[in-house]
Amino acid sequence: MKFSSGILLFIFLLSCNSGSKISKEDYDDLKQQIVVLNKQIETLENELKVKYDIRDLLEHDSLLFSFRRTACLGNCPIFNFKVYQDGWASYEGKSYVDMLGIYTANLTQEQMNKIEVIFREAHFYAFRDEYNDNRLDIPSMIVEYHGPQGIKKVNARTEIPHAFRTMAVALEELADEIKWYPIQ
Repeated sequence: MKFSSGILLFIFLLSCNSGSKISKEDYDDLKQQIVVLNKQIETLENELKVKYDIRDLLEHDSLLFSFRRTACLGNCPIFNFKVYQDGWASYEGKSYVDMLGIYTANLTQEQMNKIEVIFREAHFYAFRDEYNDNRLDIPSMIVEYHGPQGIKKVNARTEIPHAFRTMAVALEELADEIKWYPIQ
C-alpha cells in the first residue's frame, strides 16, 4: 500500500512540477494501473510469505526422527517422512505413494507418545548402522532417530531384522493416520 501511494504521489508531483495538468482520464488510467500493481504486489508478498512459512516448517532444528525409502528399478515407494521434537511433521512423497508432493502436519501428543513407543519397542539403538549385502536394485529404508541415547542412523537394504521391518510398518501406519496439509 505504501508503495502504490508513493507511485501516485510521485506522478502527482511530476505533473505539478512540469507545469502541465493531468487529465481526468489519464488520472483514472493511472489510478487503475496502481490498483493492478497493488494486486500484483500483494500476490508476490503472499507467495513470498508462503515460501518463507514453508521453509520454517521444513527446517526445524530439533529433528526427532526421519524415515526415508529410496528408489529401485521397479515400483518401490519413495518418500521422506520427518517428525520434529515440537510435533511438526513433514512428508514428501516422490513416487509410488498415495500422497505425492510436500505435506506438513502438527502431531497430537498421543501421536508423539506413539513414536516413543515404536522406537523403544523396536530396541532401535540395538540395530547395526547398516544392513546391506551390496545387491543391486534393492531400495533402502533409512531411519535416523534423535532419542534419549543420542542420534542413531540405520540404513537397511538387505537382511533386515524383523523388529526393524515391524518398526517401519508402524511408522508408515502413523504417517497414514496423520492429517496432512499439502503445500505444493
